[in-house]
Amino acid sequence: MSTFEDLKISKSVLKAIEELGFTEPTPIQMKAIPMVRSGVDVLGIAQTGTGKTAAYFIPLIMKLIKAEGKDPRAVILVPTRELAIQVGEDLHDLLKFTNLRHATVYGGIGWTKHADMIKPGVDIIVATPGRLWDLYKAEAVSFKKIKTLV
Repeated sequence: MSTFEDLKISKSVLKAIEELGFTEPTPIQMKAIPMVRSGVDVLGIAQTGTGKTAAYFIPLIMKLIKAEGKDPRAVILVPTRELAIQVGEDLHDLLKFTNLRHATVYGGIGWTKHADMIKPGVDIIVATPGRLWDLYKAEAVSFKKIKTLV
């Protein structure tokens, strides 16, 4: 496989990928995307800047794209606020032409602001562990429909 089309990615995600200027998948994406889509647990190791984030985002988006409901179905845990912001921005770019909703939550600001972001309903939460725990303890987020943890 040498193109994103070969990976059978939805038109809405392909449009976002093209708008971001990516023309062909990286080696980690070519290997990981089909595996993640098949439901296999994947440990992807590659250098910084090789597209690991997209390697798990793309199949996750494909899985959730026909989504309905208010409760989140995927959680992406990241260790720091800075990484949460970066991952949230990357996710936002790939979701641009879909109906999926996401929220990025992290410490350093009041948890009620994040609770208000989640309340209307999101499909994906990007979170630091501490903030996710805060929201869970406050019953601001439900894990009942979570099917994917990254």
